[in-house]
Amino acid sequence: MIPVVREVPYGPGPVEAYRRLRHLPHPVLLEGAADAADLGRWSYCSADPIDVLVLDAAHWPTHCARLRETLRQQSPTHASPPFRGGWIGWLGYELGRAFDAQPTAPRDAFAATDGRLHLHDWVLAWDHLERRCWICSTGIDRHGVADTDRAIRRAAMVRDLLANDPTPAPSGRTIGRPLHRTHERATYEAAVARVIEYVRAGDIFQANLSQRIVLETGDDPLGIYLDLRDRAPASHAALLEWPDLALVSASPECFLRLDAASGVVESRPVKGTRPRAADPARDVSLATQLSTSAKDRAENVMIVDLVRNDLHRVADPASVAV
Repeated sequence: MIPVVREVPYGPGPVEAYRRLRHLPHPVLLEGAADAADLGRWSYCSADPIDVLVLDAAHWPTHCARLRETLRQQSPTHASPPFRGGWIGWLGYELGRAFDAQPTAPRDAFAATDGRLHLHDWVLAWDHLERRCWICSTGIDRHGVADTDRAIRRAAMVRDLLANDPTPAPSGRTIGRPLHRTHERATYEAAVARVIEYVRAGDIFQANLSQRIVLETGDDPLGIYLDLRDRAPASHAALLEWPDLALVSASPECFLRLDAASGVVESRPVKGTRPRAADPARDVSLATQLSTSAKDRAENVMIVDLVRNDLHRVADPASVAV
């Protein structure tokens, strides 16, 4: 079935539309930066998913079968918008156990699952380059079976909700002092020193020493998202809200992009950066620093090698290009 696609006014923008749809279950906002050209060209908003898939690395084959059941009902398209509904959610780092043999780690107290995906049968899609917006409604049910009448009804529901008055803007931030962090300075520096020794010994060539800081706040997740958006604009930003969890994200990186019609998978990692300067001479100086930095070059070589190896797992190695 071809989805029902209805063009609507470009305004309200993604955030304003999100406010008007936010009372629905499980709202989600995937926002591209309007000035980021290709990488940030598209934004999407949806809510009220028709199915939920809670992921566990131990049952990944079963999850894949469930995903394929719905995806096979939809046909790839070159038409705009490129995404017209489907699975939206998050994949936890621990899901890697489904693909690589790893020691069993304790369950993360902040992530009771390895990921969560929601099946959205409709989306609002904005093209920031052409300044156009569409309601896309697939009409699918939780089994992936599409129905035209359902698609029309859901599209009409979204159109009517967009005409509503938005909810009030969230108030300012009230984040308190850190309650807990996974590493104090001394233990973190000691861990870095151990990693350096492992690298020198040739045991590893990269490690991710992450740090979790727990803060107490009474803030609205949307308020936190908007504050992050203002302070650190990024070509890929997201807000996902569920009753037990809210995710706020912003990144300049395109981790993976799949063009289902052409079968091309693309990754655009960002490693090693310098700010741009208004003064041309200063801007050239910063660019020179970046291009001649041994550390940044090593980091780029490392990430290119990692991404290339990962793509080799799912693609013809001869087709992978840097």
